[in-house]
Amino acid sequence: MPHVSGEGGVVPHIWWYEFRNALLMNERRGRISSQQVAKTLAASSALKIEIDESHDELQILGFCRGLI
Repeated sequence: MPHVSGEGGVVPHIWWYEFRNALLMNERRGRISSQQVAKTLAASSALKIEIDESHDELQILGFCRGLI
């Protein structure tokens, strides 16, 4: 199984927003500190993450349904 830290990954455009939202929600709830948010964002910038701007509706629905 590939690992993002070594091989990178492809994510939908919304990932950028959702990732930051998850970090901020956890900070607000006291689960992580603002320093941990900053460290996580810095670490994530080193990952080989490609943002996919195209959308294949059938493939997305298949992923959601567990068919792919």
